[in-house]
Amino acid sequence: MNSFIKLLFIFNFLKYSNGDIMPPIDIMPPIDNSFGHNCLISAGYSWCDGSESCIRIWETPCTDNYIDCNDCFKKQQHGENIACPEECDNINTLPVHIPINCNQWYDGCNNCNVKNGILTDCTRLMCFIEDTPYCINYLGH
Repeated sequence: MNSFIKLLFIFNFLKYSNGDIMPPIDIMPPIDNSFGHNCLISAGYSWCDGSESCIRIWETPCTDNYIDCNDCFKKQQHGENIACPEECDNINTLPVHIPINCNQWYDGCNNCNVKNGILTDCTRLMCFIEDTPYCINYLGH
């Protein structure tokens, strides 16, 4: 019986491949499933209801995993390996006041450029311990 299945698979591969490297999906072995959505779990994919697609949560933001940018950053700081949306890159989520003449800021984990007291570009390191935020460099110094 096992030999028959192998022969059937090889026959279908040769019959439908037309010289392609991969056979058509309909004769491929079944992939693992994530709650009926056909996500390839073994490759790190999971279903995101927000985007209605299979994603890797550390590469693609999914609104199922956070409420807003502050929540997303907080989850990252507490060790969750999730991606935050790009629009969060330019949001000042710090509860501290950044001096208007500061042009480089350390937020307790990452270094950021500052323009008019607002964070513009930050490194995106995952930190397990948060230090005290401070201004690294002031304008004119």
